[in-house]
Amino acid sequence: MFVYSAVFAGPGQRILSRVSAGLLLFSALSCGPHAVSSPTARENGEPMSESEKTPGILPWSNATLRATDLRSVAYGKEATIVVGGEGKIFRRLPPNQWTEIESGTEQRLHGLYSDGDGLFVAVGDSGTVLRSIDDGKTWSLSQVERLATWWHIVGNRRGDILLAGPLRGLDSCAVYSRDGGKTWSSVQFLTGKADAVTSTPNGDLFVSSSSKHPHGGMVRVELGRLDATEFAMKDFDGGGLIGLFSDPAGNVFTSGGQIVFEADRSQAWAITPKRDAGIVIRWKDHLLAPGARGGGIHHSWDKGKTWAHEAADRRIWVHRVSVDEHGHATLVGADGLMMSAQLENRPTSWHALSVVDPEPPRWPIGDVYSLWGDGAGIVYAAMYANRLLRSTDAGLSWSSLADSGHVLGLWGLPAGGPHNKNVSRVFRVGVGLQSSTDDGRTWLEHLPGLPSLFDIRGHGDDVLAVGHGTIALSHDRGVTWRQKKSPVKGTLTSVWAGPKGEFLIAGMDGDILCSTDRGESFKLVSSTPGLWLKGVGGVGKRRWAVGSKGALSSTDSGVTWQTSVEPKEGQAVRSLRGSTYAVGYYQPVLRADPQRPDLTPSKTNQALKDIALAGPDSLIAGGSNGNLFRSTDRGLTWTWLKERKLKN
Repeated sequence: MFVYSAVFAGPGQRILSRVSAGLLLFSALSCGPHAVSSPTARENGEPMSESEKTPGILPWSNATLRATDLRSVAYGKEATIVVGGEGKIFRRLPPNQWTEIESGTEQRLHGLYSDGDGLFVAVGDSGTVLRSIDDGKTWSLSQVERLATWWHIVGNRRGDILLAGPLRGLDSCAVYSRDGGKTWSSVQFLTGKADAVTSTPNGDLFVSSSSKHPHGGMVRVELGRLDATEFAMKDFDGGGLIGLFSDPAGNVFTSGGQIVFEADRSQAWAITPKRDAGIVIRWKDHLLAPGARGGGIHHSWDKGKTWAHEAADRRIWVHRVSVDEHGHATLVGADGLMMSAQLENRPTSWHALSVVDPEPPRWPIGDVYSLWGDGAGIVYAAMYANRLLRSTDAGLSWSSLADSGHVLGLWGLPAGGPHNKNVSRVFRVGVGLQSSTDDGRTWLEHLPGLPSLFDIRGHGDDVLAVGHGTIALSHDRGVTWRQKKSPVKGTLTSVWAGPKGEFLIAGMDGDILCSTDRGESFKLVSSTPGLWLKGVGGVGKRRWAVGSKGALSSTDSGVTWQTSVEPKEGQAVRSLRGSTYAVGYYQPVLRADPQRPDLTPSKTNQALKDIALAGPDSLIAGGSNGNLFRSTDRGLTWTWLKERKLKN
């Protein structure tokens, strides 16, 4: 059996469901109200019960399995294998017998390969590679010399397998096996950041990379010969190509239903309306986009010309969708999400294959994307899998806010000023722009229909949000907004607000935009091809822009820019209480002050994504694996908040 997978590897994916973390009770993947046929016997020949034969009743298994983060699913000779967090491996045999398999590791498993004939290879954190040759019954460690975080694994039926993933937060590395994962060798064609990978039935491998080109790039590799061809997606303006899928005919799709390659290997960009979806599935003429704007699953039966929406009521993060040769699809995701559908049916209906049992709150698994604090103890944290948390004690304990959607940036205004004298106003950006004046209980959407946004900052009455080719501007502290067109086509990832109406915006391809008229107009002051900037800020006349593959600095308030040595892999630059801080992957927190305008390193060395005020005399920083750190000496030393608590 050959399986076609949609792989998610970046922000923007979600699907709506009632499933949440807890106790999982799995049902048969092939049964449900819309099954293609209604068999009267199980696959092993035994007669079915009446409930199993009756459409609309799912035959739940008696087995109970616990998992909070399911990362990948694949079909073998007879078994279905699901892998996820904490080294979890689950195995299903027909019709619905689920068993938890001993993996020998507690490392999070991200990817799964199957040759369809009993060979499985699972990969994950800290260079973990597991191999099974008995259809998933037993697993053993496979020795790989590179200790990368293996996000991606693809291969063909012959046992040609490729692994790709970041090495300590830097560019991706890759290893290759020609013997089904017994031995591995390094390959050199992958030199940038790998956002997603997929392979086609004819043996081609596709790797998308947002760091290759300003509008996204692609590497096409013939697996058998490791022959690589690189090209730019010059007609694509959505930033990183975060989802890839190959259909049975050999067509390759990427974010939002854009056809990257036709089956005959000709290059084509067929733009469809659902451009904000990161996973697109095609079965014959049927297109599905889980997690497109508004949630739920979008369907098209005319190759993307028109779409129907299947709604649900809770956002869930989708990691992987696998489709077998009969059109049976299974998706897995965060919080134990597992759903299935038969793509032959119209309308298509997805069925939850997991139910939950309440358990004590657990600290979320996954990265901290953004932080904002008012400096008096209130802190907000946006995390992986659509989680938005709030703390009232400077980050020691937290409460989860309901149904946040996908949040990539946070900022706020403490109470005061002509437009919010008595209440604070908190903003969140990601899939849209929203604000809250009741401590995050309810949110008001501004400018509906905006593309994805990445950052928001303000000074005085002026507030600016930036994203995919878009700028949103407010001159009344975020009460009313208007949309402005970006002067560059690439994605804008970060914004800094300075005094006297100054704004700086940084983005892909090293673009830096400057405004001195409160954001009404912007001038492109610097551009560095191949440099993806992720943070910008400054103090006095000094300015810094940080990102993948290096940083830029300015000594004349951003008029001219030069290459900077530090930080090498920056994630954010924030101005807090008169000082400027730069954080990044596996490097010290850097601080600059008006009296000492050079960036000075701290004594910590962690993988950090953002930094914010915590209390009157403290800072908080967050990053990979949900880790939070606190400093009470202006960032010189940091303490890991190991005992952080989640109240709900």
